[in-house]
Amino acid sequence: MSEYLEGSVYEDSENGNITIFNIQNIKRMFYICNVPKGESRGGHAHKQCIQYISCPIGSVKLELTMKNGITRKFILNSPDITVKVNPMTWVDMSDFASGTVALVMATHHYDADDYIYEMNKIL
Repeated sequence: MSEYLEGSVYEDSENGNITIFNIQNIKRMFYICNVPKGESRGGHAHKQCIQYISCPIGSVKLELTMKNGITRKFILNSPDITVKVNPMTWVDMSDFASGTVALVMATHHYDADDYIYEMNKIL
């Protein structure tokens, strides 16, 4: 099942805040930004890769459908929140606010064979 993770926030009124997530085995990171209004991202699942999705700037709606058919919805709108996405979980990202930057950290390097583009193959 996917997990909602809260980072440890260290506040410093003079120098700004730092949020720390201790996540092991990250092999790839990428940002999603400049998504046109009304467009979505995701639309796939992974066979083996675990992803951690955060939205340090702006906001985005994250909808996850697990292989048992249960759907969970999250609004990511804080740098202090990350959602762990397990393998065989369908990911849809939508409703990107203007200027949003979403961060995805993955446990595997890019591998086209790890992607599943038909939801019925995970249900």
